[in-house]
Amino acid sequence: MKVTPRRWQVDAFKKWIAASRHGIVEVITGGGKTIFAQYCIEDFLAASSQPSAILILVPTHALLDQWYVSLLEDVGVNPDQVGLWSGKASPPNAYSGQAEAHLAVSRGASRTKPRAFGA
Repeated sequence: MKVTPRRWQVDAFKKWIAASRHGIVEVITGGGKTIFAQYCIEDFLAASSQPSAILILVPTHALLDQWYVSLLEDVGVNPDQVGLWSGKASPPNAYSGQAEAHLAVSRGASRTKPRAFGA
Protein backbone atom coordinates (compact mmCIF):
# COMPACT_ATOMS: atom_id res chain seq x y z
CA MET A 1 0.00 0.00 0.00
CA LYS A 2 1.14 3.48 -0.80
CA VAL A 3 -0.83 5.06 2.05
CA THR A 4 0.34 5.16 5.66
CA PRO A 5 -2.48 3.93 7.91
CA ARG A 6 -4.03 6.20 10.53
CA ARG A 7 -3.82 5.27 14.20
CA TRP A 8 -7.44 4.04 14.30
CA GLN A 9 -6.77 1.84 11.27
CA VAL A 10 -3.74 0.21 12.92
CA ASP A 11 -5.71 -0.38 16.13
CA ALA A 12 -8.74 -1.74 14.23
CA PHE A 13 -6.51 -3.97 12.11
CA LYS A 14 -4.99 -5.54 15.24
CA LYS A 15 -8.49 -6.16 16.62
CA TRP A 16 -9.57 -7.65 13.28
CA ILE A 17 -6.62 -10.06 13.34
CA ALA A 18 -7.35 -10.98 16.97
CA ALA A 19 -10.99 -11.71 15.99
CA SER A 20 -9.89 -14.30 13.40
CA ARG A 21 -10.14 -11.76 10.58
CA HIS A 22 -13.80 -10.97 11.23
CA GLY A 23 -15.48 -7.71 12.09
CA ILE A 24 -17.49 -4.70 11.09
CA VAL A 25 -16.06 -1.18 10.94
CA GLU A 26 -18.26 1.88 11.26
CA VAL A 27 -16.51 5.15 10.40
CA ILE A 28 -17.67 8.57 9.16
CA THR A 29 -17.57 9.44 5.46
CA GLY A 30 -13.99 10.14 4.43
CA GLY A 31 -12.62 8.44 7.55
CA GLY A 32 -10.60 5.81 5.69
CA LYS A 33 -12.82 2.72 5.47
CA THR A 34 -11.63 1.88 1.96
CA ILE A 35 -7.96 2.06 2.95
CA PHE A 36 -8.63 -0.02 6.06
CA ALA A 37 -10.48 -2.63 4.00
CA GLN A 38 -7.58 -2.79 1.55
CA TYR A 39 -5.14 -3.56 4.37
CA CYS A 40 -7.48 -6.35 5.47
CA ILE A 41 -7.75 -7.66 1.91
CA GLU A 42 -3.98 -7.67 1.43
CA ASP A 43 -3.53 -9.52 4.72
CA PHE A 44 -6.26 -12.04 3.89
CA LEU A 45 -4.83 -12.83 0.46
CA ALA A 46 -1.27 -13.08 1.79
CA ALA A 47 -2.35 -15.39 4.64
CA SER A 48 -4.38 -17.69 2.40
CA SER A 49 -2.69 -20.98 1.58
CA GLN A 50 -4.73 -21.43 -1.59
CA PRO A 51 -5.88 -19.13 -4.41
CA SER A 52 -8.60 -16.86 -3.07
CA ALA A 53 -10.88 -14.17 -4.37
CA ILE A 54 -12.63 -11.33 -2.58
CA LEU A 55 -16.00 -9.68 -3.16
CA ILE A 56 -16.46 -5.97 -2.59
CA LEU A 57 -20.14 -5.03 -2.60
CA VAL A 58 -20.99 -1.33 -2.91
CA PRO A 59 -24.32 0.52 -3.19
CA THR A 60 -23.43 2.93 -6.03
CA HIS A 61 -21.53 3.10 -9.30
CA ALA A 62 -19.51 6.00 -7.87
CA LEU A 63 -18.16 3.74 -5.11
CA LEU A 64 -17.51 0.99 -7.66
CA ASP A 65 -15.35 3.45 -9.61
CA GLN A 66 -13.61 4.63 -6.41
CA TRP A 67 -12.75 1.07 -5.40
CA TYR A 68 -11.55 0.13 -8.89
CA VAL A 69 -9.18 3.10 -9.14
CA SER A 70 -7.95 2.58 -5.58
CA LEU A 71 -7.24 -1.13 -6.13
CA LEU A 72 -5.19 -0.28 -9.21
CA GLU A 73 -3.39 2.82 -7.93
CA ASP A 74 -3.06 2.27 -4.16
CA VAL A 75 -2.80 -1.52 -3.97
CA GLY A 76 -1.19 -2.18 -7.35
CA VAL A 77 -3.69 -4.79 -8.54
CA ASN A 78 -3.49 -5.63 -12.26
CA PRO A 79 -6.70 -4.59 -14.10
CA ASP A 80 -6.99 -8.15 -15.45
CA GLN A 81 -7.41 -9.36 -11.86
CA VAL A 82 -10.53 -7.27 -11.19
CA GLY A 83 -13.99 -8.33 -12.25
CA LEU A 84 -16.51 -5.47 -12.39
CA TRP A 85 -20.19 -6.34 -11.95
CA SER A 86 -22.59 -3.45 -12.49
CA GLY A 87 -25.75 -5.12 -13.77
CA LYS A 88 -24.90 -4.12 -17.34
CA ALA A 89 -22.56 -7.00 -18.17
CA SER A 90 -20.40 -9.68 -16.61
CA PRO A 91 -16.64 -9.17 -16.70
CA PRO A 92 -14.79 -11.32 -19.25
CA ASN A 93 -12.50 -12.78 -16.56
CA ALA A 94 -15.26 -13.52 -14.03
CA TYR A 95 -15.36 -17.26 -14.46
CA SER A 96 -11.84 -17.95 -15.67
CA GLY A 97 -10.24 -17.98 -12.23
CA GLN A 98 -8.11 -14.96 -13.16
CA ALA A 99 -10.05 -12.37 -11.17
CA GLU A 100 -8.70 -11.92 -7.66
CA ALA A 101 -11.14 -9.16 -6.75
CA HIS A 102 -14.77 -8.82 -7.75
CA LEU A 103 -16.45 -5.42 -7.44
CA ALA A 104 -20.24 -5.40 -7.57
CA VAL A 105 -22.98 -2.78 -7.30
CA SER A 106 -26.12 -3.71 -5.40
CA ARG A 107 -28.85 -1.20 -4.66
CA GLY A 108 -29.69 -3.17 -1.52
CA ALA A 109 -26.14 -2.88 -0.16
CA SER A 110 -26.84 0.46 1.50
CA ARG A 111 -30.10 -0.76 3.06
CA THR A 112 -28.78 -4.04 4.42
CA LYS A 113 -27.92 -4.09 8.11
CA PRO A 114 -24.59 -5.78 8.81
CA ARG A 115 -24.74 -9.07 10.71
CA ALA A 116 -22.08 -10.58 12.85
CA PHE A 117 -20.15 -13.31 11.07
CA GLY A 118 -21.61 -16.73 11.70
CA ALA A 119 -24.97 -15.30 12.77
